[in-house]
Amino acid sequence: MNRHMLAAGALAVALMGLIGAPLDAQLPPGLRDYPLAQRQKSGDLVAPFFDGWIANRDGSVTMVFGFMNRNTEEIIDIPLGEDNYIFPPQFDGMQPTHFPVYDRRGFHGIRERGAFAVTVPASRAGTEVVWTLSHAGHTYSVPGPSLPTGKESLPSQSWLRSGHR
Repeated sequence: MNRHMLAAGALAVALMGLIGAPLDAQLPPGLRDYPLAQRQKSGDLVAPFFDGWIANRDGSVTMVFGFMNRNTEEIIDIPLGEDNYIFPPQFDGMQPTHFPVYDRRGFHGIRERGAFAVTVPASRAGTEVVWTLSHAGHTYSVPGPSLPTGKESLPSQSWLRSGHR
């Protein structure tokens, strides 16, 4: 009986190996190496991230952004301009220009969350805010999504007023 279970287990592992190869071939060439690529000490990419949004009581929306510095040692500076900008231009200049390696009391990662925020006034509801960064031959743009217009269409924050924390 143990031989049959061992044979069935070996067959299952072999079949799983056959399935994995075609799945990798389905990925676009640009994504095949990226997720598992080794991080470099320097010369690697810096990319923007959209971390979320906050519906404010006055109908404005605060969009929160962060970034990823994939370098393990190199601290990157990207001045405001064609390699570091936000669209629409009225929000440009709020983003960081200094991108350190993430290191918090022994925890090393690659994401800096909540690096800055942009508040879109209620009068501009529905505006998409896009942050673009270019470094080391890579350009990435991340949108803060255009949200529903009107204060009444945003989620209720009654749980804040009711004392739940």
